[in-house]
Amino acid sequence: MSGNPKKSLAQIEKELAELIEQAQMRKAEQEHQKRMQIEESERLKRINELKNASMSEFAEFKKNIDSYIDKILKTDSSEILAECGLIEMEFVNAADEEAIRTSRQKMPAIVEKLKQAVHRKRRHDEFQKRLEQIERMAFQLTEFEKRLSELDTETSGKFDTAGNSEVKKIFGQLRAAIESKQSEIAEEQLSRAEEALERHEKNVFSQLSNYRIMKDRSQIALGELSGLLMGIKNDGLISRWHKKTIEKLEDRYNKAIQVSKEENFDYAVDLLSETRELIEKMRKESESAQLKADKRKYITDSIFKTLESMGFVVKSPMEEHPGHPATALIIKASSAAGKSLDVSIPIDGEIWYSVGGFQMKSEINPKNEKISTCDQAQAVIEELHEKLAEGYKIRMSELQWDGKDPNRNLRRADKLPTGTGTRKRDTV
Repeated sequence: MSGNPKKSLAQIEKELAELIEQAQMRKAEQEHQKRMQIEESERLKRINELKNASMSEFAEFKKNIDSYIDKILKTDSSEILAECGLIEMEFVNAADEEAIRTSRQKMPAIVEKLKQAVHRKRRHDEFQKRLEQIERMAFQLTEFEKRLSELDTETSGKFDTAGNSEVKKIFGQLRAAIESKQSEIAEEQLSRAEEALERHEKNVFSQLSNYRIMKDRSQIALGELSGLLMGIKNDGLISRWHKKTIEKLEDRYNKAIQVSKEENFDYAVDLLSETRELIEKMRKESESAQLKADKRKYITDSIFKTLESMGFVVKSPMEEHPGHPATALIIKASSAAGKSLDVSIPIDGEIWYSVGGFQMKSEINPKNEKISTCDQAQAVIEELHEKLAEGYKIRMSELQWDGKDPNRNLRRADKLPTGTGTRKRDTV
């Protein structure tokens, strides 16, 4: 007698299930690590490309700023140069896309400060020459008009249409007062014009800043989506079980690119959030499905070997729906006596048998229906079940078929739709 204790059937089944699950978990972890490495590589690539582009853009920006330094007051130039220096350091030290884009968003503000500084220098210089009140106001109106014209016409009308109209109306009233030499009215209109212009500039700049922030968020989301798609397409587990879902996700990603060009920036941001949740769901579903597929393969291989040991000539398993990962596997076996047994093993659910060449006989079931039975085929299938349990620890439930007499010890088989065989079902 062996010194090793015999394991119960339940222990063997449990250990088998654990081995299969452990193998699947290791495979899933490998695929996960692979996907994470690809995503990180894509992220670093985007950061380097964005940083290089931003530094190049900043160099041109700084060159343009330097060309105006001698045209503004020293106090303004010192402040603007200091801010430029801070932005340059932020670009050098930036560690992610958000930091780079945040620094880039500060550049338009410096441009606005430079414009204001140029205007102040012009007024300063001109005021040294012009002492007459009307001439001073006429000059200020001209400066106001230059400031308005320097706002992009499309941007000004797009982000503050009402403010644009208000400023132009007050400018007209101010010019009329200056031309008619009405200094008191002109002074009042000048104050209104300056307030309206500053309010309009502020609104345009605020709206434009929000627009750029939303656009940047959309671009960041599109970049992350690209990396996520690249990751799941290279994840063998997810891409196998969710091919159609990935294709639909790619379609939505392409749509996000298009609507982003149409200035619908929320779509990409929302899609990124949905995609993160969807990938986690796909991962869990894929792991569960693969575990069932591994179980299906184990059962299929066991039936194949068992039928061969029973003297059948067995063809290699075929996919019922070729190329579909969840397809049932079909085994076709035949004997020298002309008997055939086909087995359909699904990824989940009942196992089906189709038999042919066995002797059939007719009986009346409890519903008083005439049915065909096949004790020989049933005996072969039950022998197969016993060998599966003994050799591979696979236990089948009781053989069932439509119309079975619950009081009958021997099973019967239904006639196939073709009339050339019988079909029975069973579950693991």
